[in-house]
Amino acid sequence: FPSHDNGIMQSKETTTPIVGTFIGIAISVLLGWALYKGSLKINIGKFFRYSGAALVVVAAGMFSYAIHDLQEGGIIPGAETHAYDISSIINPDGVLATVLGGSINFSTEPTVLQVIFWFIYFIPVTYLFMKQSSQPKKLNS
Repeated sequence: FPSHDNGIMQSKETTTPIVGTFIGIAISVLLGWALYKGSLKINIGKFFRYSGAALVVVAAGMFSYAIHDLQEGGIIPGAETHAYDISSIINPDGVLATVLGGSINFSTEPTVLQVIFWFIYFIPVTYLFMKQSSQPKKLNS
């Protein structure tokens, strides 16, 4: 657990984040090198379709998080009205919740408005994204 020393928060497990950072950098460098050398071939169209779809999910989470902040600030109501609570299944302080929270703004106890606005963003944007990515591209000649 973190401890306080002279007003500065310190962690007793400082090696885990550092090791994770270097592992992530090493994997990125290896993938970049493999792509550069041509030993790893990827379908660029599929890559951007899947990464674009993932970005839609991330953006929906960011929108939902903005709703949460507005509720916490008292600008919009409903901060105490939770849509569901899965904190008994996923520990809110655990690794899974932390990774999901940091990547897609996942919450174990979202409010009703957060869920509603997540879908209000996600459904039309996903439809438009998939509609555009499935249309054949016209070449100018």
